[in-house]
Amino acid sequence: MKFKFLLLILLPFLGSSQTYVKPNRFIIKTNLASPMDAFSFPTVNLSAETRIGHNVSLAAEVGYQFYAFRKIDTQYVTPHGIKANMELRFYNLFYKDIRKENTLTGPYLGFNFFYRANENNLTLQYYPHYMGNTKTDCMWANRVVWGSNVVLGYQGSLSGCVFVDAYVGLGIMNRTNLNYNREYNNNTDSLFRAVDFNIAEPIDNAYLREHDGWRVNFNFGLRVGIKIK
Repeated sequence: MKFKFLLLILLPFLGSSQTYVKPNRFIIKTNLASPMDAFSFPTVNLSAETRIGHNVSLAAEVGYQFYAFRKIDTQYVTPHGIKANMELRFYNLFYKDIRKENTLTGPYLGFNFFYRANENNLTLQYYPHYMGNTKTDCMWANRVVWGSNVVLGYQGSLSGCVFVDAYVGLGIMNRTNLNYNREYNNNTDSLFRAVDFNIAEPIDNAYLREHDGWRVNFNFGLRVGIKIK
């Protein structure tokens, strides 16, 4: 009889200790990978994530380019650009953990829409088909990219206030390039290919107008942030 009475008293406390976790409603983060992004252009990013439903959140991110990795002798424009991203997330779809309800932590599946635009100086090495001498083309380009990704990620809480968000994404993008002060003609010239792999070559070539159109897009990143409320 005493045991049943004690169990009735402790049961509400045991239930609440297992199920109640203070929900996270608003998180501010920065992307650690964006300032080192040599595959598109480096930006300093700031994002905000807010809970809009049961284990569902909406995240918005914006970034601005303050610098370029490479210095080119002929500078037509000051390299600059912006990145914007909107993402809908669904947490803990793959397993049921009642302790993580509404905490915006754990594995998540996301769907995002992104936009990127920037201007950059380029230096191309090429040779005309009628002659073997290599020539240098100094130009600048305006590029606009937009598309959508499916994202898989994991967001964890280090201390209840500091959050780490790691993710990978795969999707499609549409790229539009405009070239200015350009001498290279892909119909009569060929790009010079270095014997040793140089990451700058494929990145610069992606700014050429003949590379417009739809492409497969892959992205990854690591964000850190703090809970506001």
